[in-house]
Amino acid sequence: MMLSKKELEVMNILWGSKYSLTATDIVEASSLTERSWKEKSIYIILRALVDKNVISLDKLKATATNNAKAYSPSITREDYVVMHAKSLNGLDINTLVSALNAESKEG
Repeated sequence: MMLSKKELEVMNILWGSKYSLTATDIVEASSLTERSWKEKSIYIILRALVDKNVISLDKLKATATNNAKAYSPSITREDYVVMHAKSLNGLDINTLVSALNAESKEG
């Protein structure tokens, strides 16, 4: 399973949080990065991430005006990296790690 660049940016925000986040929380967190999201865009990305089973609806979080959906990751960053690495042209993860180790020793 591959995540798009936008999905991965949202996942990085979720992985970096100790708590589940609402769309508004993610928009606010993105303002601290190079990317500034609009809430409408976040909803589309969150829906796609739920469909891919990498995030889940954690709870309803009370806000000043209503209850907002709060999301948390269903997989860890490490699990995603392993799944992504395994999908790279059928490359075995052990082969990938060995190649990276060999490259770092040469450099």
